[in-house]
Amino acid sequence: MEEANCQGNVGGCVMGTGSFGGGSGSVGGGGSGSGSKGHGGTSNGAGSDGGGGAKGSLLRAIEGLREITRRLTADPDQGRLTRVINELLRDRGRATFFSDMLTDGFANALLGDLLAIGARLRAGEGWAQIAQSFGVDAGLGSMQALCDACIDQALRARAYQVDDRYIESASAAFREFMVASVGGDRILATRGDVAQVDAAIDRNVFANAIGGFLGDLIGQVLQAESYVDLGAATPAVQQASNTLAIAIYDRFDAKFVQKGKAERRDALRVIGENYFALVTAS
Repeated sequence: MEEANCQGNVGGCVMGTGSFGGGSGSVGGGGSGSGSKGHGGTSNGAGSDGGGGAKGSLLRAIEGLREITRRLTADPDQGRLTRVINELLRDRGRATFFSDMLTDGFANALLGDLLAIGARLRAGEGWAQIAQSFGVDAGLGSMQALCDACIDQALRARAYQVDDRYIESASAAFREFMVASVGGDRILATRGDVAQVDAAIDRNVFANAIGGFLGDLIGQVLQAESYVDLGAATPAVQQASNTLAIAIYDRFDAKFVQKGKAERRDALRVIGENYFALVTAS
């Protein structure tokens, strides 16, 4: 189990890291090729010829996002949602984006931190010790401060040269995982003290850190591609994402870990490199 790789610099929350507020916002995950949030396909090129074609492309893109939203919110049946999500992840542009994000070092660094926190919890450490090991003051709001520190450290280690869409999705997934570890209590995750975190934190959540984080990544990508907020459908979509993530991890474990070809901490990279064999296998 790898050691924590966050050190100090609690105040270094950077662009795209957000807070425990829920969805990550639009990240252009469907293979838009933007490379940067907020740089979608619309340009204010006044006087440009061919505006009708650009407008038509934009309308088609919007209609595509509406269709994704419709498919995700039409029926909460878990079997149907899991099949829909699997189909969405097969789309060429989305598959490229998601596999690239999984192999990118930023998401893997955040997974490493989750594995390190889980190892410390299993070793009997309390939240104060864990927070301090990440260079975070164990006071009010220490869980949010730890998230800020881990995200910033992962970015600084890469000289902040990370696709903004990866930052949005992976950071939001990391925070969602931490919220889930305290029973989904966002207020506690944001402002709770050490005693409250110690009383609420569920070590079992960290026992499935890889599958849980992967499920949150899938959920964030789907929410970001939805034309409107998924609203009441969000829990069902996330549950289906988690179910799919478990199946993906089981394939990774059977094909790579049990055969000595990879270690657990390499999960995201290996899954990304073997995307169609592990993520969208029938």
